[in-house]
Amino acid sequence: MRVGGEQQNKNGQYPSTPISLYRGSLHFYNSAKTIFSSNRTVHYDVFGFLLSHSLELVLKSFLLNKGLTEKLIIKNLGHSLVKSWEKSSLLGLGIDSKAPVWCETLNSAHDSPYHFRYAKVNTGIVLPPAQKALVDLKSILMLVESDLKVNGENHA
Repeated sequence: MRVGGEQQNKNGQYPSTPISLYRGSLHFYNSAKTIFSSNRTVHYDVFGFLLSHSLELVLKSFLLNKGLTEKLIIKNLGHSLVKSWEKSSLLGLGIDSKAPVWCETLNSAHDSPYHFRYAKVNTGIVLPPAQKALVDLKSILMLVESDLKVNGENHA
């Protein structure tokens, strides 16, 4: 069955698209920015998850747009922000080839064993400098927005 031009897979699910992942990334980014800008206590695990998931989605949006399949991305990159960063750089995103420290820091809790999602007893989580991560992530969103030829404000 087709809905909106997309074909369901054998499990009845619709595939992710570059636009759907980009849109999701923008939502997570905007939520992280709102939390950071509020006068309330920022819960590090929630804030870190929002940042890292936004980065994962925007990089995978770019990779899908460059022709990688969802299956290949899942198999070869998993939830690794560093691997997704490096692959995106290799395919021309316009970012440094080596993931920055803030990305590596987020990756340490976003990728296996998934500390942002599954809290462990006596486990500390380190976050990167929030303002730096937000500014750099916004720049990546803008690069991908340009690559997708969309206006981010129309997808918020």
